[in-house]
Amino acid sequence: MPKYRGAAPIHWAVIRGESETGVTIFFLDEQVDTGKYLLQDRIKIGPDDTTGDVYDRLMKIGANSMVHGVEMIASGKYSLIEQDHAMSTSAPKIFPEQAKIDLNKSSLEVVNHIRGVNPFPTAWMLLDGKKMKVHRARVLEVNQIEDFADLDGKYDNNKGGRINRMHLIDETESTQNMNDTYGFSAHYHLRRNELATLLNVDGKLVAKCADGLVEFTEVQLEGKRLTSGEDFLRGYQGDLVIS
Repeated sequence: MPKYRGAAPIHWAVIRGESETGVTIFFLDEQVDTGKYLLQDRIKIGPDDTTGDVYDRLMKIGANSMVHGVEMIASGKYSLIEQDHAMSTSAPKIFPEQAKIDLNKSSLEVVNHIRGVNPFPTAWMLLDGKKMKVHRARVLEVNQIEDFADLDGKYDNNKGGRINRMHLIDETESTQNMNDTYGFSAHYHLRRNELATLLNVDGKLVAKCADGLVEFTEVQLEGKRLTSGEDFLRGYQGDLVIS
């Protein structure tokens, strides 16, 4: 505190991409999470940490913080610190419908969202009409990809033609310029505004976001067990159409 006042402070700290969070021992007053505090202990949030990971670490330091706080109060040797209310932000409860993945956001925002709602309520999207939960993901850099499946829907995503390079382009970039610059057909390029399908990229389950690609590394289709993105693609027979 004063950041993330409310029911879901850990969730929102991870969703917002914070690099640290912590435990605050404070006195209650008339409003939510606005009281003067006794002490604070901080921990780092790693780039791959989920809300569950952070919760487990906070649970351990929180117990120690509480014991320390009680000892300070019992001794009578303490002073209370006023929160900087100008720095306050809200952290309301997150409901399952709010956990739906929005691919119109940046790739980093999508990954942070998935981390932030893991393990509950868990990020999800509709794949060919079925709910698919996404438990873990990572930003996929363009230079990490050597070959990848057709990105324009002109071939089957799982069996389509393959190319050796990828370039992120705007819809306004001309076909002629793309052919001159990159030396292969424009319809193989990934366009930022084409957000209707998932992709099989070198055997990875990949989504197109507003500014790049996200690999879904752990997923769970409705009625199925949790699996890696690669194993999901090996066994999935439907269309990779999302909504």
